[in-house]
Amino acid sequence: MDVAKSSGLKFEDFNLDLTKNEQKSPKILIINPKGTIPFLLFNSDLLTETSATLRFVASMVDSLKKYYPTDPL
Repeated sequence: MDVAKSSGLKFEDFNLDLTKNEQKSPKILIINPKGTIPFLLFNSDLLTETSATLRFVASMVDSLKKYYPTDPL
């Protein structure tokens, strides 16, 4: 989370108690119907896979772009 906080991006962070299955609560399932963790909602796009979330964040933060190059070769 330190990377996200130092990135300059505005975001809402919240904690879910997985021992209480809060990721499957109606409030979260409205946002993320899969009920999986982690997830990222950006505008109306929902990312539920960790690798997709990391790639997206890296594309938005200059200091992280080197970890996910855009050149396929």
